[in-house]
Amino acid sequence: MKNKISAIIPVYHGEKTIKEALESLKGVVDEIIVVHDGPCGDNTLKIAKKYTKKIYTQPRKGRSAFQVAFALRKAKNNWILKLDDDESLSQELRKNIRKLINNEEVDAYSFIHPLWDGKKSITKTWPRKTVLVRKSRISYLGFPGFDMNINTIGKVKKTDYIIIHKPKENQDVGFRGFKEKVLKRYAPSQAKNLLKPFKTFPTFQYKEKDFPLKIKLRTKFPIFTNIAYAILVFFKQLFYEGAIREGFLGFQVAFKTFIYNIYLGYLIQKEKWKR
Repeated sequence: MKNKISAIIPVYHGEKTIKEALESLKGVVDEIIVVHDGPCGDNTLKIAKKYTKKIYTQPRKGRSAFQVAFALRKAKNNWILKLDDDESLSQELRKNIRKLINNEEVDAYSFIHPLWDGKKSITKTWPRKTVLVRKSRISYLGFPGFDMNINTIGKVKKTDYIIIHKPKENQDVGFRGFKEKVLKRYAPSQAKNLLKPFKTFPTFQYKEKDFPLKIKLRTKFPIFTNIAYAILVFFKQLFYEGAIREGFLGFQVAFKTFIYNIYLGYLIQKEKWKR
C-alpha cells in the first residue's frame, strides 16, 4: 500500500491561528481531519471548510487530549500527523515529509518544537514533539498532558525538522503567563483529571486495562511522589531532553516544570480531602 498521511487537528476556537496550520498542510498531506471540542462560537470551522470536508464537532471536554482518539479512528491513511491549531510545518519539513514516511525502518518521527516569545522562536534544538507516527504502531491514552506526543510502540527517529509553534497566549516564556495559564488553569484541571476513573479517558490501540504506574502512584501518594517526580522531570528536561543546551532559558522552563509538579501534588491532595 502506498504510504499516505492523515493530518489531524483537535481545536477549540482557533480562528486566529488555524489558517496558518492548514496552509502548511495543503499539498503535503492526503487527508485533513479537524475535530472541534464542543460547539464552535467563532470562525474556526468556516476557515477549515476551505481546506477539508472532514470536519467534526464533538461534545465539549475542555482539553484536546479527549478528541484525539476520535480523530485517529476517522483517519483512513497509514501515517498520522497531529498538529495543534497554533502549529504549522516549516518549509523544510513540507519538502521532506514524504521521504520520512517512506523509510520502512522507522515508525515515528520527532521534530524540534521551538519556544515562542510572541514574535519569534527563541530556542533552536529543544523542546521536541513526536507527532508523525505510523498508525498501526500508535498506543494512545487520551489523558491530558499525554497528547503532546503521539505514543508509539515502534522505533522513533529524531530529526532536525521544525514544527513552528505560535501560541495565541504567550505560555513559553515569563512567569506571568506561566502563573495565569499553567498554574491557575491547567494545574487544577489536571488534578481533577488525575482522580477520574480510567474508563473516563478515550484510547486508541492502547492495550493496558488501567493507568500507567506513575499515574497510580501520583494519585495515591500525591505529595511525596510529586516531589520525587518533579525532581526527576527537572533533570530529565535539562540533560536527557537537552534543555541545558538553551542556557538560562532552558533552565527556566525546567524549573517551571518543577514548580508545576510540586503544586500539582498539592492540588491532587486537596481534591482528595474534598471527597
